[in-house]
Amino acid sequence: MHQSKLIELLRQLSTRQLSRFGEFLQSPYFNKNTENCLFFNYLNAFAPAFEGPELEKDAVIRANPTGAELDERTLFYRMNELMQLLEQFLSVEYLKEQPLEEQWALMETYRKLGLDKHYNTARKRARKWLDKYPFQDAAFLQWQYRLAELEDRYAQRYDRKYREELQRAADALDRAYL
Repeated sequence: MHQSKLIELLRQLSTRQLSRFGEFLQSPYFNKNTENCLFFNYLNAFAPAFEGPELEKDAVIRANPTGAELDERTLFYRMNELMQLLEQFLSVEYLKEQPLEEQWALMETYRKLGLDKHYNTARKRARKWLDKYPFQDAAFLQWQYRLAELEDRYAQRYDRKYREELQRAADALDRAYL
């Protein structure tokens, strides 16, 4: 088990991330199986190095941290499920650290649901964040273009002769490539 992708990833996480992952596992929205919590608690006792004879496959099976029947196959499934939850946790954490990504996801969702007011609120938040961004670097230009592209896709629902969003998207793309 020492060479597994799960253990390798757990070794790279900080103490705070491990703690937050434990909280994440408590959420019934993300984790439907309480055995995952028990298994993680067993593994987390070996943090941060995740070394020791107790982490050998046979030792884990004998320790049976989940309380349910545990053999090699179910241990593999448990590790795989915990790995998937850990990947989902890392994705959620990334999204929380990237305010623009979060706003774009909301804008796209609201656009699909046809919620104009909600879309406009998310759009204004994204534009406000961009206006406060201190640098006019490549990342800024890409974000500006992406926002303009999202605005253009939303505006396509309405018939207009002159589309300001399309012009902004073209201007942002021009600046990105100049």
